[in-house]
Amino acid sequence: MSKKIDKLKKEKDLTGYESAQRKRFLRHEQDSGNQESNSVVLWHKTYIKRIRKRFGLSKYQMLWLCFGKRLAVGYALAFLLHR
Repeated sequence: MSKKIDKLKKEKDLTGYESAQRKRFLRHEQDSGNQESNSVVLWHKTYIKRIRKRFGLSKYQMLWLCFGKRLAVGYALAFLLHR
């Protein structure tokens, strides 16, 4: 990931205008004074990646599983709340 970060720090368009992705990255770098929230996000991303690899799922399959889980939880909540 550090290679991507280095690339985004150095990257500039040939026209002299910065890309939108680079602008968002630099803005995020300036705003990321709160390291605690970044560590939680980093922990969550690595946890999800480990689960994906353990079960041999692609990112697309993981997205569909999460979508199905949300539908099931939403249905269960609606069922319980509308009794």
